[in-house]
Amino acid sequence: MAFNAWDSSCLLEFYCLPSFANNTLKIEYQTTDSVLGIFKTSVKQIKFSVEHIRQARIEHKMFGSELVLQGSSLRTFRNLSGSTEGDFSIKINRQSQLAAPNLIEGITAAKG
Repeated sequence: MAFNAWDSSCLLEFYCLPSFANNTLKIEYQTTDSVLGIFKTSVKQIKFSVEHIRQARIEHKMFGSELVLQGSSLRTFRNLSGSTEGDFSIKINRQSQLAAPNLIEGITAAKG
């Protein structure tokens, strides 16, 4: 269930591969600049317990959709680009429209 997303400025594109194990959401991602596609980071990984995710939802906007994860505290997503006030929001491209609901379903199922 891989998906592509952008930060709020749309200057950085993320290739993300989320997975679940033992109530932990793991997201492997690589960042590239969306202007020229030249800058590319190494693959990075973040992990956090799904207990720290209060809500996961898709917000449909005029020019696309966003996946929004709401943390249970301001610290949940503090190290992620695109996080503000305890929420982690990423823009979703058309090819990833089906992957985002699957991610939300996985989070909901893991929370029990």
